Amino acid sequence: MNLDNPYVLKYFQQWAVWWVEFAGLDGLRVDTYPYNEPGPMSEWCKAVRAEYPKMNIVGECWDYNIPQVAYWQKDNPNPNGFNSNLPCVMDFPLERAIHTALCEDQVWWDEGMTRVYTTLSYDFLYHDLSNLMIFFANHDHARIGDSFNGDARKQKLALALLATLRGIPQLYYGDEMMFVERTDCPSHDGAKRIDFPGGWEGDSCNLFTEEGRKAATGLYAPASDLYNYAKTLFNWRKGCKAVQEGETLHFLSRKNEGARNITDNSYSFFRYKDSDAVFVYVNNNEEERSLDWDHYREFVSAPVMGRDVVTGEVITLQNGVKVPPKSALIVEFERP
Repeated sequence: MNLDNPYVLKYFQQWAVWWVEFAGLDGLRVDTYPYNEPGPMSEWCKAVRAEYPKMNIVGECWDYNIPQVAYWQKDNPNPNGFNSNLPCVMDFPLERAIHTALCEDQVWWDEGMTRVYTTLSYDFLYHDLSNLMIFFANHDHARIGDSFNGDARKQKLALALLATLRGIPQLYYGDEMMFVERTDCPSHDGAKRIDFPGGWEGDSCNLFTEEGRKAATGLYAPASDLYNYAKTLFNWRKGCKAVQEGETLHFLSRKNEGARNITDNSYSFFRYKDSDAVFVYVNNNEEERSLDWDHYREFVSAPVMGRDVVTGEVITLQNGVKVPPKSALIVEFERP
């Protein structure tokens, strides 16, 4: 479509308004956003948002180069003066970092959870961190159950990161239960975009219901546990301002092993506002880790008492707190 033609551009603006009114849409996703002519698409975004100021528009800017992704977000201070008027972009660099890091066990200094730390260290390049769409898989990527080789622990780590990092989380259907690709489909896309078990006649299990998830076996045996974990995290997130609106301070630990400088494959961070905070520790190792709370004295100088978000138990964050292998500790507390 020739969006340089003012009549075609006006048509695009009008159909967007028509669909929003007809279907009561809350937001729009624009596929392959940079494929379009930049100038006319900027005018399109501006026109739609003029009609619906609270409407969010998400652009698929599929690039792993952070400055390139940041370029397409509204009001980014681009050297050439271009303003896309696109309020939200998809954080593909973070998606790849999470996906790759959780599949690495033996790591060098720049691998494993260092990938997530490094990616987030470039957050200063984005104009609006609160309006980044974060995710760890979508309809164009391999199913997460295949990527993680059926390891429910890795799936929980991915869910923990998605629920606690800055931005707007998107969870692709079935990833809360670690869906896998079909093996009887000749189409690669068709194999990834599988039917939801329980929605069709003849399905052997029904993952729509609690009873069905508990009864699931084989590939979907972890479905109930994973579903409940995701439900707990994202219901908690809806009321946590420190995660929704707060700042981030993150930490990485490295160690020397012989002649090698390696990471211990853990990653920790605080999400915080003036009066409250959330501490997240991601242990991507096959061994237990103990907290070195002195490591975080830049943020808090003494042990603090908080609530484990997943279990609901009261916990004191201090030296020696144990974090099991391949697990995340998420604790909310009031700032001292």
